[in-house]
Amino acid sequence: KEIYNDISEKITMLIEYKLFEPGTYHMVVSDFSVAMQIAIWLGERAGVLVDLGHHAHGVNVEYIVARLIESRMPAGLHFNSRYVADDDHAVEPNMQVFRIFHELVKENLINNSHADQRWELILDQCSPLENRIEAVLHSVDSLLISYAKALIVDYEKLKDLQIRNEIILANRVLVDAFLTDVRPIIYLSRLERNLPLDPIKAYKMSGYQQEIEQKRGQE
Repeated sequence: KEIYNDISEKITMLIEYKLFEPGTYHMVVSDFSVAMQIAIWLGERAGVLVDLGHHAHGVNVEYIVARLIESRMPAGLHFNSRYVADDDHAVEPNMQVFRIFHELVKENLINNSHADQRWELILDQCSPLENRIEAVLHSVDSLLISYAKALIVDYEKLKDLQIRNEIILANRVLVDAFLTDVRPIIYLSRLERNLPLDPIKAYKMSGYQQEIEQKRGQE
């Protein structure tokens, strides 16, 4: 509460929750409902931060996202990939990330003209095995793919099928968008801005990694 009262009124405080931490029995802010309670208690400049790695296996994170949107709660996302626990690996363009973007696109909470009406999208990854710079580039590339897939969902058709309780047909609308190869669209947008088609390949060819490794080896 002290921190909330002291920070600028232009800043939104996002409360991050975590189901567990290795070697710890219980976390004080253990799930999104606890984080929501704290945010409501603090005031309208507080919200919830959803980390993809901070849930039990099988948790429907996109449902949590939808609930937060429905509650009009300020919120943000920490993107990473978890395979065992809170692994913090680089992001992959999977169905869950696509469905999260689907919820954000559907409610116009991404890439709009009102900063106070956008979710904060943040990379939270730090694998001890992956090259850090390459991992960031790969994650941004993966998130762009998921975002582009969400943009091509036939929302009117989906809504009509959902209202009529056509579960399989509605699901196929989402699956059709997810299975569409949107990379040509992304490549075209990069060509138009004179950017490399493959950011990882461009980074590898730049020689920057060898340059910084050599400098650090001399220090």
